[in-house]
Amino acid sequence: MSIIKRIRHYLLVLPVLVLVAKQLNSHVRINYTNFSPSNSRNISSNEFNLQRVPIPLSNFSSLVPSDQRELKYRDITFTRMGWFHPNREKSLTFARSQTLKHLSDAILHHERYNESAWDDLEQSPDDSRPIVAFLDVETCGEINWPYFGGDFNISSDKSNGRAPLRFQSLLKVCGAVRKALDSPAMKASPHSRLVILNCAYPGSHKDKDEWFPECANGDRDPDIFGKLVIAHLSKHQETIHPTNDFGIAPLPARPVSLNATELKAIEDCSLESRPLLFSFQGRARVYFPEFKEYFKNLKGRDDIHVVFSNKHYEESNRTNSMGRKVLNPLRGKSQEQNSFYKLMRQSRFVGTPRGDKLFSYRFSEVLSAGAIPVVYADNYVLPYTRDVVHWDDNSLAIIIPQKKVNQTLDILKNLTDRQICTMQQNALKFYNNYVKDSAGRLRGIIKVLDCRLKRFNETGTYGGVFSAISG
Repeated sequence: MSIIKRIRHYLLVLPVLVLVAKQLNSHVRINYTNFSPSNSRNISSNEFNLQRVPIPLSNFSSLVPSDQRELKYRDITFTRMGWFHPNREKSLTFARSQTLKHLSDAILHHERYNESAWDDLEQSPDDSRPIVAFLDVETCGEINWPYFGGDFNISSDKSNGRAPLRFQSLLKVCGAVRKALDSPAMKASPHSRLVILNCAYPGSHKDKDEWFPECANGDRDPDIFGKLVIAHLSKHQETIHPTNDFGIAPLPARPVSLNATELKAIEDCSLESRPLLFSFQGRARVYFPEFKEYFKNLKGRDDIHVVFSNKHYEESNRTNSMGRKVLNPLRGKSQEQNSFYKLMRQSRFVGTPRGDKLFSYRFSEVLSAGAIPVVYADNYVLPYTRDVVHWDDNSLAIIIPQKKVNQTLDILKNLTDRQICTMQQNALKFYNNYVKDSAGRLRGIIKVLDCRLKRFNETGTYGGVFSAISG
């Protein structure tokens, strides 16, 4: 090797050697007990009592100052207070809804799931290891999924003899949240987040979450609940935490199964198979009477089909606690022959007015049909944040304030076929990625949190707030 090449080689290696030397120096502890200026010239190396701590070769990140490392959520885990309590017998005493059972299964199969992360950080807190921890206690209590018209008993996860849901257990949520947030695992990093789902159904701006208002509403104590993130199924924008929380879409109770021909038509921008510009079939709700008033005056148009009825279910043999039959989704040929599903398959836009509460299961059903939802729900917090979807540019849904319902037809008629086609494709893509099942729901939640932490790395602030419909 020539002298010039050797010099270049040494110059390239020198910075690494300096860093390693500094690291080794920080791991050497010297006992100066027997050291004094008088005997410094004759002292042997053994009298220094050197204690060298080996550096793991795989841990090269330790050579980079902690404040210069990019923070990432590398571990997704559960707390260990309820369903994943170390004592299996005790864990089965904690009730769980089907909704959170399916979400738990999705978390267990996530590529970043780390079963031991919570216990590891409880024993050895590490401020450089932020985690996303899901509370393993029931916070949702959703009764209309997977069976619409169910109750706590029907919607319970009863696998392995697990205790059924009781309303009283939801009243204890904030205590479990406090306990989790006070643990060494959550306190270790300022960027760790505790995530829960809130499926309470507020119906107007005066309503607060009747199940656990202390920690679910936007005015919760930041000193106690600062690391709490809540994904809300139905939330009014005036009662949501402005920076931590966001909405989620309902899982479809009656999804449409598009066939290959229908999927191809959406891909090819073929609108001929959808002759209806707008359709709606369902009940007229007392919270939004203007919807019925407007559309009943449009009867007779070939491109609009609106029917106020509730014949889009099939009854099961189950009955809820009130003696009413639970309703199942139609599938296969039954679905193809039902007018509700036919309408969505033939429609470009489908009305998605608010129900008794702010959200509607119809929203997810419309997306599953490859149609574009037209949403009327003042002050409703829309699913996720702008990091996942931009609701304000009408890229996959039309958002109309309730008082402007009479402008619906004018808005839809001004859209070109190309715009409609693009919205259809975006709507179906959004459904498949984030709405179709619990794995998609989890994907959306994690993306929101990942984007917030990435933004913190870049700007020093989390950002990424929710979107809502103005009244």
